[in-house]
Amino acid sequence: MPRATFVWAGAFGWLGHFEEQARRAGLDGALRFLGHTDDVASFYAGCDVVIQTSMNLTRMAYQGQWNQAQVMRSAAVYEDYLRVFKQARQGGRVTTPYHTAALGNVVNYFFPRPRATADEDPVMQALSGVRCTGSRARGTKKGRTKIRVVQYAMHGTRGVWIAKRLRKLSNAGCNIAIIYAVTNGYLDDVAIEDVRAWEDGFHRYLKASRGKLLAAMKEKKALETDIESSLKEAIIEYKKTGV
Repeated sequence: MPRATFVWAGAFGWLGHFEEQARRAGLDGALRFLGHTDDVASFYAGCDVVIQTSMNLTRMAYQGQWNQAQVMRSAAVYEDYLRVFKQARQGGRVTTPYHTAALGNVVNYFFPRPRATADEDPVMQALSGVRCTGSRARGTKKGRTKIRVVQYAMHGTRGVWIAKRLRKLSNAGCNIAIIYAVTNGYLDDVAIEDVRAWEDGFHRYLKASRGKLLAAMKEKKALETDIESSLKEAIIEYKKTGV
């Protein structure tokens, strides 16, 4: 975002650390830390950029997990986020914590959604409308629909719902990939702009040198212990090529 200035209002324990990191990166002019401010209303009035980041609230999460951020400039999206943020600042329970808002080509979802069933879950609803064949715009060359999943883990009953639905879609012909190498730390030393090339090269390597592994994954459609061990070995060997 050219000529943008990122302004961070609020005082917290890691403030000094982030200020030092900004100085080292040469971002003094583009990144400003205001510290504590009482004039919150004026601060909010000048904002319209939303940054939706990973909620990495534990030490293990922010040190060991993959962090991502979606950035958009939209006054409507910003105002919706601000309303939920003001509600969350109160620190109390609310009657309806689940909130959605359709804003142009963006749909906001705020959780939790207590006592939701599989039919009411927004991810399950999105997957329920997927057809696995006949894709022309962004599918595979053979018209299979691509589904890409970026997450660290699937937990609890909801995780089982989603995993089973993905398995069903895979059996129906969808091309499904769940990021593995990134979330397990194998790409920590790969620059972000090089990740796509690394991925494409790794796929070529698997097809050329690890045919048995690909066949086992296709047959079992599960990351069993022996398959995962072989996958880890393949990633390590591919990285040794320096590609």
